[in-house]
Amino acid sequence: MRPAAAMWILLLLCWGCDDPPAGDPIFHPAGQKALRPATSDPAMLAVKGETYVPVYSNIYWGRTDSVTELSATLSVRNADQKRPLTLTRVDYYDSRGKLIRQYLDAPVELEAMGTVEWVIEQRDTEGGSGANFVVGWGAPGAVAKPVMESIMLGHIGSFGISFVSEGRPIEVAEPAATPAPAE
Repeated sequence: MRPAAAMWILLLLCWGCDDPPAGDPIFHPAGQKALRPATSDPAMLAVKGETYVPVYSNIYWGRTDSVTELSATLSVRNADQKRPLTLTRVDYYDSRGKLIRQYLDAPVELEAMGTVEWVIEQRDTEGGSGANFVVGWGAPGAVAKPVMESIMLGHIGSFGISFVSEGRPIEVAEPAATPAPAE
């Protein structure tokens, strides 16, 4: 084989191995089946909540200049055995609190016991070490509270790393009542 032909073949092989460009996070295929357009008007939902889910797009190890990129999966699970859950927003923020992406154009319903997942790919580093999701949810009546977690995966050298972070309800902390002055 001629050197020029071998060089072209090698170049084409290397070009074909290139990663596709980073795009929006994806739905897990099984999760897509669990979503459908919402049938309830979000303004009429009797039960509403918002959940904060920490995500780590990268982590520091050793020195502060040693960063490992991670893939992250947001898992939203409807824990109710009979009733659907309405998702009103799924928003992704970076470490500075800047909104990066909104994943819902309109409210959707997650079937009873259904799960939907969004994946932040390892090469998507926009979020940083303090990234997070805020998920708005609701139901027309009583419903089991949803379970939300993020799962991070990556590697440091030949060692794999994985961990889970639980979502927490966003609750407003009210100031304590100021006692009246004693007379």
